[in-house]
Amino acid sequence: MKKLLILFISGLMVMTSCKDESKAPIITFDQAGKGAYVRLANVNEGIDGYNLSQFSTSAYDFDVEFVDEQQGDLVSTYTIYTSYTPSPFSSTSAAAEVLYLTMDSGSFTESDRGYKSANVRIPLADVASKLGLSEGDLGGADVFNFRSEIVLQDGSVFQFSNSTSAVNGSAFQGHFNFSVKLSCPLSDDKFVGNYTLTHLEGTYPFGLFTFNGTESSTVTLTKVTGTKRAFVYKWQNGVLGSDSPDVDFIFDIVCTIVVPDDNQGTSIGCGGTITLGSQSGAFGSVDVDDDSTFVIDLNEWADDGGCGVPVTPIKIRLDKQ
Repeated sequence: MKKLLILFISGLMVMTSCKDESKAPIITFDQAGKGAYVRLANVNEGIDGYNLSQFSTSAYDFDVEFVDEQQGDLVSTYTIYTSYTPSPFSSTSAAAEVLYLTMDSGSFTESDRGYKSANVRIPLADVASKLGLSEGDLGGADVFNFRSEIVLQDGSVFQFSNSTSAVNGSAFQGHFNFSVKLSCPLSDDKFVGNYTLTHLEGTYPFGLFTFNGTESSTVTLTKVTGTKRAFVYKWQNGVLGSDSPDVDFIFDIVCTIVVPDDNQGTSIGCGGTITLGSQSGAFGSVDVDDDSTFVIDLNEWADDGGCGVPVTPIKIRLDKQ
């Protein structure tokens, strides 16, 4: 019986020590299939996107490695195409894809890891010009799209569309397709602190002020993210008094316009929740270099929460104290 038990345990040890390829935690390039791809090695500049406030100098600068069976030696050319997608707030039309640049193997260098590599610098002003766009055509949240491909010496072409999801995913750092967004970064000390909120336009359907209950009051702006700010206000305190809820109102400073977040709940309603949000096609104005004053356009009763109240456009101004 003792020998039988030892043999049984030994059998378990043999079975559990067998290699199970299907449970390998990391896929390798060999397992993904032979071919070639572009791997992102470094982003040297523009990791947060293009800075529209610095149109003439802002750039997206990055290093790539070419990965194939011979560490990039099989790659003949590297080509990048670009197109433009305006933000929902823009009146500029989209721009169709054009060729941005082509690099041949003679311009490649060698990376520290021994792969053929290339440095690519794409200035904002340059890519805009290639697409027939000027600084005045651009706005915050616009996007430049980039699509690349590599051609091997045997003429085979590799790009996002014929690469596996593993190659295009984060494991391999595939960098065939990428996008660079436009923004106007704010320093942490901009658009924060106490502001006087003044109600400029828009009334409650029954003729009462709604947004802050009074024509003006003090609110404190705080940073949410890089370009988003928030303040707490008493919604409907001119009507509800002490029952008025505290609401965090969040908005995004998108270069020259102010865009409130949509679906901002007030926690009250008539069976549902009354919400506030942005106005379609109408945005308050702001100068990112001057945080002393700016305007916000918003909609109250974007969702009336079952109360039967129509959407009410509101305009407010905030002046730094």
